[in-house]
Amino acid sequence: MVAFAKLISYLERFFSTIKRILTVVVLVGCLITLSFFTPLFSTIVLFILDCYRLPESAVSVNPATAIVVLGGGLTNNQQNEIVINQFTESRLIKASQVYQQTGLPIIVSGKEAPWMAKWLQKKGIMWIVAEKNSFNTCQNAKYTAEMVNVKQVILVTDAYHMNRSRRQFAMNGVATIPSIAPLPKANDWQHFDQNLQHSRRALYELLAFARDLVKPQYECQPTNK
Repeated sequence: MVAFAKLISYLERFFSTIKRILTVVVLVGCLITLSFFTPLFSTIVLFILDCYRLPESAVSVNPATAIVVLGGGLTNNQQNEIVINQFTESRLIKASQVYQQTGLPIIVSGKEAPWMAKWLQKKGIMWIVAEKNSFNTCQNAKYTAEMVNVKQVILVTDAYHMNRSRRQFAMNGVATIPSIAPLPKANDWQHFDQNLQHSRRALYELLAFARDLVKPQYECQPTNK
């Protein structure tokens, strides 16, 4: 009877502990979910991404010789024509501003490259190189490094994507100067949909960054230069 009573007492403590743990997990999960609709989640994720130190080869010590702008996706307009989406357009706007300041050639990288080049040409920018074979960030870096003999570039992408992109370019022998393009909608405590856009972008980059560290994509091994 004593042993049985001890067993019952042990089980009660065990299930009580499990209950407390589950309660904490549920509360934390609820807080994280709620933070998705505020600027908190994306701000914390961006801080985490920026805290991870870049390799020394990522930092450009010489003047840039080109501007590299990474594609952010395509969409369809009302006429069902393929066009750049708002993320790509925001990056192109930033790249065109950098071009006006520096006069450097622009390398557009990604499957969106043909549409990106047309957008820039409509703005009167003709010094463009199109790398149109890449479908992800590591391919952006690898194929750009293989296609164009550049060692230092100004890299244009959004803040959440920047650290991972710079790391991939460094692996392929290209140092970068970051030039951050804003997302189409800013974080705003009063607009849940805008915060959610940032949170989704931040979560995607956090998971992609973790994947790159643990198990890099097989086609994205560093280029020997």
